[in-house]
Amino acid sequence: MKNFAKIIGGLLIVGLILAILIPSAGGSQSAYQAAVRSNMKHICFAVNDYYQRSGRIPKVLSEIPEQILEKEFLYFYDPESQRPYDWLYFCRELQKTETKHTAVLIVAPTMFGTDDEVPANTEENFRFVGFMDGHVERMTQSEFEALMVDQDGGINSVPLRSTP
Repeated sequence: MKNFAKIIGGLLIVGLILAILIPSAGGSQSAYQAAVRSNMKHICFAVNDYYQRSGRIPKVLSEIPEQILEKEFLYFYDPESQRPYDWLYFCRELQKTETKHTAVLIVAPTMFGTDDEVPANTEENFRFVGFMDGHVERMTQSEFEALMVDQDGGINSVPLRSTP
């Protein structure tokens, strides 16, 4: 079992390194944005690992043991102030109409523009959305809202906090 955990840990590290080194197809991104995407992928994989071990999705991210998800991943850090904010975390089981590729798991709590400053709300700004299968997409707010209408509870469902 320890060897399995080491292999999984090694694969996560390799995946994180590749996620940082390989640029996204959605356009240019800063090192900060690449790190946000990488952190989100790490969280998605950690939730899936937790699910495989326990048979359930954690109600809060802090429920995942630190051996699987280190504490520094529990929060989104603002690029300007470095203040921690809770991720928008959607703790739920897959619905019958969903696949792991289409089910939203985690969302960055702020939108991004072409630089790392928190932008004014315009259509060219975007947010990062992480899915249950571990991939992260860059979406405009209207794309995100349209996606969430199809999710369980819709856009008005309140995501749980990442910590109790």
